[in-house]
Amino acid sequence: GVGFNFKLTQMVTLFGGVHKGFAPPRTKDAITSTGDALDLEAEKSWNFELGLRSSLSPWLFVEATGFLMDFSNQIIPVAESAGGVGFGVVNAGATRHQGIETAIMVDISQLMSSQKWSILYDVNLTYVDAYYSEDRFVSDININGNRTPYAPEWLLNSSMSIESNSGFGARLTAKYVGAQFGDELNTVEPSMDGTIGEIPSYLVMDAVLSYKVANWNSAFNLSVKNVTDERYISTRRPQGIRVGLARLVTAGFEFNF
Repeated sequence: GVGFNFKLTQMVTLFGGVHKGFAPPRTKDAITSTGDALDLEAEKSWNFELGLRSSLSPWLFVEATGFLMDFSNQIIPVAESAGGVGFGVVNAGATRHQGIETAIMVDISQLMSSQKWSILYDVNLTYVDAYYSEDRFVSDININGNRTPYAPEWLLNSSMSIESNSGFGARLTAKYVGAQFGDELNTVEPSMDGTIGEIPSYLVMDAVLSYKVANWNSAFNLSVKNVTDERYISTRRPQGIRVGLARLVTAGFEFNF
């Protein structure tokens, strides 16, 4: 592979790269637990990226990157529609993954010239168009142009964190995952065993509260995962629907010697 960085201005950097990918099949993927060989080929690809990053000001950082991953053969999870039993991997042939990922970080406390509080906000947004890029037939259906399984179009991660000089801290995070398909045929309706069907989009939020006691060299914390108690499907592999983590509250105490 080869990459470059070029400083366009004092605040803006252009970067990019080209990489030839090669990955032989792993033994644990190529041979099943019963000793059957899956006859997997090597995974080969050309990967390209081009982006800009900039600290537009002391309180604002932004980055945007366009990417293209062109596989001549990609190893993907097998589905019942491909004649499998819902687990293992297969040669998927040619696929293409293209899109853009962005990142923004804002130091709100610096923007407000606050000396007592540190307030940071960051967000990462990714768009991916992942699809089969050549003719391939599954159950006599040409899946050329179909989305690859478990490849959501949109991914978003965002967080806000606050810390005070007095020791108080708080952090709120949000994770959004777009809708996905569980098989090569992009089947929407779920199968009876749950291994095939669309996986709806979901948004999960986590929160943490903390308080540091400097004189005790210790800290208290309260963590809440899945604050809104969102009920969602995390995966359909390998043996049907697996639900996401329900709301979970934990409390802790940390002491440093």
